[in-house]
Order: sequence, then C-alpha cells, then structure tokens
Amino acid sequence: MSEKILELKKEIVKTCLKLLEKDHVLGSAGNVSVRVREENEEHVLITPSGVNYTMMEPKDVLTLNMEGQVIEGERNPSVEKDLHLGIYKARDDVDAIIHAHSIYSTVLSTLKLSIPPIIEELIPYVGGEITCAEYGEAGSEELAQNVVESLGEKNAILLPNHGNLCCGSSLEGAFTVLEYLERGAKIYYMARIIKEPNVLPEDTVEFEKEVFEVFKESKKI
Repeated sequence: MSEKILELKKEIVKTCLKLLEKDHVLGSAGNVSVRVREENEEHVLITPSGVNYTMMEPKDVLTLNMEGQVIEGERNPSVEKDLHLGIYKARDDVDAIIHAHSIYSTVLSTLKLSIPPIIEELIPYVGGEITCAEYGEAGSEELAQNVVESLGEKNAILLPNHGNLCCGSSLEGAFTVLEYLERGAKIYYMARIIKEPNVLPEDTVEFEKEVFEVFKESKKI
C-alpha cells in the first residue's frame, strides 16, 4: 500500500467519523469513496459494508478497480459501489463521493421533493435546483443509473427514500457540499411549514451558476 493510498484511507475514516458526529448517519449507514489516479490507472477507495464507523480502521477501506473488483482489502465493499463507480465514469471532475442519511434531506426524499433555488449560498456549491432521483433499491443497478442520469453536472442529489449523495474534487469538497445541502434542505422544510418559499430571480440563479463553474474549475469543491 502506497503512502498516498494510506493517507486517503485515513481521510475516509476521519470523514466517516465526522458524518457520525454531525448526525448525517448512524452506525455504518451511508458510504464514502475517493477516486485515485496514479500511473495512468484509476482505482476507487470505498468504505466496507456493515462496519460501524467508530470501529472502522484504514485497513478496512477497500480498493476497487473501475469494474468494481476488489484489488486490496478483505471486507465486502459497500453495496452502493456501482453507484459510486457510475458517477466516476460519467464525471471526470468528481474524485470524492459521500452518501449520507441526513435528516432533512431524507425527509424531503421521502416526499420526492426537489429543493428549488431559494438561497444564494446553495447554488455555487451544488449547481442549482437539487432534484430527487427516480426510485431504485439500495445497491441496485437501477438506482445507480437513475442517480447518474439525474445528477447530471451538479454536485448533489436526493436519493428517493434514502437520503442524499454529494460529490466534489476532494473529500473536503464533498463534505462541504453535504453541509450546504442539508442546511438548504432544513431551510426549505421549515419555510414550507408557513407557505411555499419564493425562488431566487432567474438572473441571480444564472450568475450563481457561473460561480459554481468557477468553483469546479478551480477545484474549490
């Protein structure tokens, strides 16, 4: 195991603990991955299936090739490995993915609601309206295809009855997207208790989308 791989596995473990600390998941729920590019090869580091994050160690994180075969590690990879691999194959700009069960995101996902562009701070990190993908069973090829198609070029999506998925050029970037997404989901949920919130003006949305593109190109997220 190279020093680079070991450091990335340690970072994945730290990210999983942050997910627990901030109530984005419970136990071993959700999953985290990172794409590694070295020597003209690509691999994916991904969390194992069914291992409580408080007990997880870097050695438990698996290394997969781009076809989903385990090339390093003794545990079973996350059941959502095809979902992660599908996004990496479709999006060359994405090098880290976090799937979490954050409360407000999950509430909206059970209602199959999208989060419209109601606050300016969300768009530069996500890319616009956050849609909810079509349903597919956890770990299924159907879900993977639905999410890849619905995600498009944005950095976040709601998984129907299943939380959210956020991505970025790094784990730090993906986690930042997750924090903005969950904050936006909470604001939208609370606003709808009173009435349907107003969306931002179209010219503001377009400007913020330009900022989103700059953020992506500079790998800020």
